Amino acid sequence: MSSQVRTGVVDLDTASATRSATQDHHEKFLRNAGLLAIGDKYMDGYAVARVLGVEMDDE
Repeated sequence: MSSQVRTGVVDLDTASATRSATQDHHEKFLRNAGLLAIGDKYMDGYAVARVLGVEMDDE
């Protein structure tokens, strides 16, 4: 990774694809996707990509 700072943060409160009816659903989704260890609201987008197996440029 280069020395530049990355700002790949995902705010799950505003990401409509991950909106849940309740906090329990929200946490269950993150746990089942293997993402809860990264965070429950603000998440490093590159860390999420690694967990989900999404290839990113200049990681």
